Amino acid sequence: MNSSVLAVFGVLVGVAGDALEMVEQRSFEGLSAIAVHFTALSAFSFLLFNLLCAPCFAAIGAIRREMNSAKWTWFAIGYLCVFAYVISLIVYQLGLLVTGAGFTIATAIAMALAALLLFQMFRPYTEAQRLAIAAVKA
Repeated sequence: MNSSVLAVFGVLVGVAGDALEMVEQRSFEGLSAIAVHFTALSAFSFLLFNLLCAPCFAAIGAIRREMNSAKWTWFAIGYLCVFAYVISLIVYQLGLLVTGAGFTIATAIAMALAALLLFQMFRPYTEAQRLAIAAVKA
């Protein structure tokens, strides 16, 4: 897990001491306050979101420099955050369905989003039938 995420959760739930050091030393007794808020499925979904969401500020600066446009930089950051949320929603809702929690409207939305993503991945590629070239007279 990302150390900054673990440190934030340690502060929020009042873990005494450094939460990251507890994990590194395999001393999990103090981390039970964090574990109360997560099931295995929600923790995995949260982990996926953190792995896929927008990167650190240094990487965002590199994106800005490479794209040379603030508009496209914000688009890329927004795309990364929405993509991360969609993937974690799909994993969490389908995981709930598999574990027997039942079918809800959120499950239907997750299935529709998964179908859309799969369609975008495997749709047939078609070339343009006609190539239009604007000729410039010299």
